[in-house]
Amino acid sequence: MRSLIPNQKTNTMKTLFAIGLSILGFGCIDKTTTVNSEDLAYTSTYNTHSKRTDPYDVKLFVGDEGNNTYNLTIFMKLSGGSFILSPLSPNDYVGHFTIRIDENPHLMELENISETPALLEQVSPWGEGLVKFVKEEDTKFRQKLVVKTQEDFEVSGWLQFVIEARCIPEKIPFLISNKEGVLTIKKT
Repeated sequence: MRSLIPNQKTNTMKTLFAIGLSILGFGCIDKTTTVNSEDLAYTSTYNTHSKRTDPYDVKLFVGDEGNNTYNLTIFMKLSGGSFILSPLSPNDYVGHFTIRIDENPHLMELENISETPALLEQVSPWGEGLVKFVKEEDTKFRQKLVVKTQEDFEVSGWLQFVIEARCIPEKIPFLISNKEGVLTIKKT
């Protein structure tokens, strides 16, 4: 005859299973991080849980400069010997680091993208001419943006670059939102 009272082993297994699910669930929570850089406070929301192991880490931030002007700032850290072609590289190769924002009536890009630290030109390994490579160091890219409306909005965009030397194109989508006058960005 089968007992209707659960045994000790079954209860222990159920408890351990529930604890394991709780730990996994907390690891997937989106986190908000604030980074103080120079005299601006940048805020970004991004998912810190990822199963991918990419040879780079990208963080996106939006900083308010006043007068409806903002800095879209991208922090890029490369690892494992990887490198990318700088957006300021003086050549016609495909795969430069680029920032694309969907056409919209709410945001306008100002000026060219800037890059810190400044990179030195070197002879291209793929042919004649000079190139600038972003290598295993922290690099900061900035693009100035102007908000042209007081309305709430969401605008999609993406970062695109090719990871060398493995020649893998990457596309990182993001969403810029303006809600009640607060501009934010997050990876999607």
